[in-house]
Amino acid sequence: AEIRRLRRYPVLTYGLAVVLVAVSAVVRLTIGSHLLPFVTFYPAIIIATLVGGIGPGVLAVAASAIVAGLLILPVYEAWTLSFGGLTLVLDGGVAMTAFVIVSLLLLSFLGFLDRTLRQMLEQESTLSILVESTPHGLLLFDRFGAIRLVNESVEKLSGYDGDELAGKPVEILMPAGMSGPELTLRRRDGTEVPVEILLSPVASRAGAATLATVIDISARKRLQAAQQIVISELQHRTKNMFAVVTAIAMNTFSARRSLAEARSIFSSRMQALQSAHDLLEIGRAHV
Repeated sequence: AEIRRLRRYPVLTYGLAVVLVAVSAVVRLTIGSHLLPFVTFYPAIIIATLVGGIGPGVLAVAASAIVAGLLILPVYEAWTLSFGGLTLVLDGGVAMTAFVIVSLLLLSFLGFLDRTLRQMLEQESTLSILVESTPHGLLLFDRFGAIRLVNESVEKLSGYDGDELAGKPVEILMPAGMSGPELTLRRRDGTEVPVEILLSPVASRAGAATLATVIDISARKRLQAAQQIVISELQHRTKNMFAVVTAIAMNTFSARRSLAEARSIFSSRMQALQSAHDLLEIGRAHV
């Protein structure tokens, strides 16, 4: 992350390449002639490329070739290398050619390595964003039941930090297990939260593991409880209403009245009952 932020400032990365080449030249002149002329410049090229990218790396190669051509090659006309019984004598031109070829190969390799690392970092960042942004909790544990990873949703739901849960048995959160009609997650303070859990087997470099999707259903439980209260109240009122209507009907039609007179009285009583019910509702609305 620090290197990526540094690459946003080309002046710093290209300046670093120049400084590294200058230091390499000083070191090379201090060492003397018993080493190849460009041997101290390779670390400068590697560091400049890894920190700044291909651009600063190319600058480090070019600057190294110029500095060596002006300061080092004129001082030492040739270099003798011995490999067992074989002796090689390198002049400045051969050494410069070899340096350029090796540097280009080195830049190609470092460029490939840099792209691979950036892709891995981007994938890791994308995965981290997906894991942390999901509204549900994600809990990864291995085949032994040890917690390996939790996301921010699990941290908020449980009250634990991810570092506290790493390596702990999953029972610290799920003492009753992960199967059954009523599942709960135990918070750090000992309280329990109703949850739903979806289990998915996954494969990792460390072996088989299980990814648990933890869904907080507290709001759903509260809504279900409120609905049950409303249903119970409705059933109670309906029974009461039936009882009242039955009583009115029995009182009206049991007397010695004609059917027409009984109907008229029953209708009047039902209207009075409706008016009384409306008055109760109006009064309750103003309470």
